Amino acid sequence: MSKIAVPESPQATGLHGAGVDVAPAGTAWLALHLVRLELESRCRALVRALGIRRPARLTLADLAPPETPLSREATEWGSEVCPPLLLDHGRRGFLFADAIGRHYGWTYDREVLYLACLLHDLGLAPRFDTGTAFERDGADAAVEFLAARGLSGGRLRLLREVIELHDAPHRAHRASLETRLGHFGIGLDVLGVHREDLHRDTLTAIVDAWPRGDFRREFPRVIKDQAERKPWSHIARLDRLGLGSRIAAAPVPDGVPSRSN
Repeated sequence: MSKIAVPESPQATGLHGAGVDVAPAGTAWLALHLVRLELESRCRALVRALGIRRPARLTLADLAPPETPLSREATEWGSEVCPPLLLDHGRRGFLFADAIGRHYGWTYDREVLYLACLLHDLGLAPRFDTGTAFERDGADAAVEFLAARGLSGGRLRLLREVIELHDAPHRAHRASLETRLGHFGIGLDVLGVHREDLHRDTLTAIVDAWPRGDFRREFPRVIKDQAERKPWSHIARLDRLGLGSRIAAAPVPDGVPSRSN
């Protein structure tokens, strides 16, 4: 196989603090971490099958997003600027992440986790695509909106980290708890990893409330577009490792075809 030329990524300094380097790993290193994710998931599934630390059933009420002015504003804004395919993926990502966090009894900033998961794919929306890494574009857009509405300091930097590392299996698992949870929850919706940390009824309730619809067919097309236009990017490396086919085959139920919420 011929080598693919990978020019240097245009990593500009982000708003409200330097951005996170979203593409530090080569394709082979990423491949190893994807294998790690799958092996860890299988080990957890075996442990659960043996009756050890089985997840409790959680309802949508248990996982309801924080009822704060900032969360409401972000939800309204996201609904206006982000395609439903991406926004609903973010909604499910938060619910999955929160369920995983509760399963392990972790303490974390639920508002920042919600905001970051909800808006993590803003960079895939054409209006926010500046030609750099979509993770950076999305983080910049979310940070600009939320900083103008009062989010600041360490919480704003944390939000940026969650968004920029949400698809970085080689780094997210060693970052903040919120970043790990965002990575886990978003990854569950994309690839099905960590589904063993949710009760089956909880998983079903989430995808029925926010159905995946054509996600397994349409999201790989969005990824492929990014990869073809930005061959130097982190997402292009993941695409070369077969991310699209993994999404299409993800062991995650798609939910009911319509919803009332």
